[in-house]
Amino acid sequence: MTKEASETLMELHGRVITSVHRTFYVYRGDVDESRGAIELHFSDVTTLFLDGDPDGSSLRVRSSPWRDPFSGEFSPENRDYVERSGKWTRFDVTNRPEYSSTVDEEVIDVSLIRLSNGMISGVNYVSLRLEPETRRRRVLDRHVDRRCLARASAAVFEPRDDGPEELGQ
Repeated sequence: MTKEASETLMELHGRVITSVHRTFYVYRGDVDESRGAIELHFSDVTTLFLDGDPDGSSLRVRSSPWRDPFSGEFSPENRDYVERSGKWTRFDVTNRPEYSSTVDEEVIDVSLIRLSNGMISGVNYVSLRLEPETRRRRVLDRHVDRRCLARASAAVFEPRDDGPEELGQ
């Protein structure tokens, strides 16, 4: 994790999540949504990008959105490669039911989970959400780690505990 990303994590306090993107693999028109990076976008244009590190056990944390290496016009070689092998593609999943519950949450705490070797294996964040029907605020304790990136999309942002804590008005 870069110093910039570490600082971004600590600066998320008070930021409101505005959208969620996932990066899924696309091969010949079929989208594999069984795994892929997660991007959280915030009201102040901050981005939190979470992806599995190539080492196979740690989580890569960045403060910049995913950049498609195949963006722009394809060279003949790149076109051939993508046709034969597919490519990662970024999708806005904000309005999907399994992600939409994170929109409008205000982050109130962020912490890293580290492996014994010091590498980052996950990110915990605690957020507040105003429930419009009841005008109550709910505290949600959420967790994202490498295993979450390899789960079906619906399980990624499930709260860690048995339920949210209500704070009242």
